[in-house]
Amino acid sequence: LALFTVYRLGEHITTPGVNAQALTAAFNQGQANTLFGLYDMFSGRAFSRATIFALGPGKTDVNVMWTGSDDGLINYTKDGGKTWTRIVNGLPTDERTGSQVHVLREDPKQKGLLFAGTETTVYVSFDDGDHWQSLRVNMPAISVRDLVVKDDASCVCSDLVAATHGRGFWILDDIAPLRAAAAVRQAETAGKDYLVK
Repeated sequence: LALFTVYRLGEHITTPGVNAQALTAAFNQGQANTLFGLYDMFSGRAFSRATIFALGPGKTDVNVMWTGSDDGLINYTKDGGKTWTRIVNGLPTDERTGSQVHVLREDPKQKGLLFAGTETTVYVSFDDGDHWQSLRVNMPAISVRDLVVKDDASCVCSDLVAATHGRGFWILDDIAPLRAAAAVRQAETAGKDYLVK
C-alpha cells in the first residue's frame, strides 16, 4: 500500500524525510500541499501531487521493490525499504512530457529486465533500472496503466501486454530479444562472457 509512504501488511516501511531521500520530487521540494494537488486554471493541468503511483514488488526476493511517482521518479530498494536508490536515467523528467510512472514490472524470468508504464509510453531497463529507454515502437503516445508479461505455453516465448487509458491493449510479441539483451548486460556487469544464441 502506498500514497506518500509505503506500508507492508501493517508495517510502516518508509516515510519521506526519514530516509536519505524521499520517494517523490515534490516532497523533496516541500511542495505537497494537499492530497489532491494544485490545479493551474490558466494551463488547465494538474500539478504533481507527490504521490507514489506504482509499486513493483520483486518476483524472487521479498526485500526488493520499486516505486514510481506522479512526478516521474522511480526508486528501488533491496533491503525491504531501509534504503532507497533513485533510478531515472533515460526517463522524462518534465511532467508535461509524461513523466508520471503508473506501473512497474520485473520480468519473471530474466534478472535485471524491468518495464515501466508512464503517461506517454512504455520504458525498458536491462540493468535493474540503472538506465531506461523507450520501448514505444509503433505505439501512440498514450497513458500506460498496467503491464504484464504473458508466458505462452505453446512456444518458448513471452509477450509484453500493455493496458492503456483509452486505446485498449497493446502487445509486444516475443520479448526473447529483450531477455537476451538483459542477459548480456548482466554478464557484462559481472565481468563474464556471454554467448548470444
